[in-house]
Amino acid sequence: MKASKTAITILSILCLSLACGWAFLVYKAYSYKAEIAEASVAAKERLAESSYLASLRSLIKEEKEDIEEIEARFVPEEELPAFVEFLEESAVDAGIEATLGSLGLAAAAEGSSIAPLSISISAKGPWASIVRFVSALDALPYASKIESVSMTKIESATPEKGVVAWNARIEFVQYVEKAKK
Repeated sequence: MKASKTAITILSILCLSLACGWAFLVYKAYSYKAEIAEASVAAKERLAESSYLASLRSLIKEEKEDIEEIEARFVPEEELPAFVEFLEESAVDAGIEATLGSLGLAAAAEGSSIAPLSISISAKGPWASIVRFVSALDALPYASKIESVSMTKIESATPEKGVVAWNARIEFVQYVEKAKK
């Protein structure tokens, strides 16, 4: 009988130990479940933040490219002499005699670095050549605007090879990026 009480006691202790062990494991599983849930929420937040940052980086890159593209549409003030030479060369390429009359660079609007440059051009040549030159001005890759074109046939000129000469007056506005101070 004594052996059976000892066996029952040992069995009870084993069962109690086993129950405590299972209780400890269940407790740890629930505590890890809470930690896993917290880690999952933190990971989702980091992922959302990372996606947001990636989106911002992409947007900034696109905006930077757009800004560079827009800025390329304006002639920098320091490149005006080269631009004037380009206009003169374009006139020669079109087959006309052109004289740049007045160049008037207006002040930029407050808070802007872009200013309009008014250009007056007098040209002489065949009708088709003047039209070709005006078309070249209109197709410039810069922010510009042809204000007016007036053409007058030169009555006193004798046609050379059957081509009548014309005088043209072209008013043109080119937008210039003022030098940063």
